[in-house]
Amino acid sequence: MSTETLPNVQPSVRFRLPNGHETSVPSGGIIGRTPRAELTIPDGRVSEAHALVSLRGDDLLLLGLRGRFSTGGAPLSRLALRIGQEITLFRGFTLRVVDLVLPSKALGIGSDDLGEVVLSGVTSVVTGPRPRAIRGWRQDAEVVFWNQEAKWWARLRDGSDQPVEVGPLTLPSGLVLDVRALDIGAVALSATRLNGKLVDSLRIVTNYDMVEFHRPNREVVGISGRMGRIICELATFGVPVPWSILAKEIWGDSPQHRLRNNLDQNLLRLRQRLRKEGIREDLVYPTGTGCIALRLLDGDRVEDRS
Repeated sequence: MSTETLPNVQPSVRFRLPNGHETSVPSGGIIGRTPRAELTIPDGRVSEAHALVSLRGDDLLLLGLRGRFSTGGAPLSRLALRIGQEITLFRGFTLRVVDLVLPSKALGIGSDDLGEVVLSGVTSVVTGPRPRAIRGWRQDAEVVFWNQEAKWWARLRDGSDQPVEVGPLTLPSGLVLDVRALDIGAVALSATRLNGKLVDSLRIVTNYDMVEFHRPNREVVGISGRMGRIICELATFGVPVPWSILAKEIWGDSPQHRLRNNLDQNLLRLRQRLRKEGIREDLVYPTGTGCIALRLLDGDRVEDRS
């Protein structure tokens, strides 16, 4: 077993609410009306998924999803969080940033199939139809990680709990996870690499459920229907989106298992179509924390004509 120190603190921001209560929201946490949000605000003036706290490099950002916010009277959709800021979600409701937790390292897991994942909040690892990390507690998970009183725990599929230690963790399915401390800055940078391959810049034109891909000296490629809608919704959000929120935008109120199945099937078809058209198939990718995002490179741009 390695003697590497395991980080027991996750990146988070602590807000003071208008009623004086304080609450922490971890990186990857949603602020909004949905009961599944880390900070739930039951008010019709707040969107179901209003904003997202996201770690980007060495900064914690507040990113507008289906809503906007303001500070100093200026409407914003992106804000680097700093202690003392006052952020207004709607008239009469202002959040004050009272603390930021920004460790240089965070708990991470990895495998050849899963890739590297920085854990944030409660994270489940499932293995079917492919290994992936999903934000939140899943009953069918091989293992669930969570942080309690500055200590990380893991619950295996057999219901047993154990403290998390650095080193290999073998799951009941046989998948071996490498538990280690990941440098936050390095993980953030790795998401922009494409293994040194030269790829075309993309001009992506979106219009509700129709998307066009324009590339230098190539024919325009159009994708419509549910596959096109996935890209259009991700372009509208502009940030990684929890899979359940993305699926609900497309298929409406349905059971969670049906939403997940619909999304997985359409993502598979979308990747196959992108590969067929010679467009990089990892344009739409899972972040490893239960979110789906567009991977845009330098030179790519999105035009929303919805």
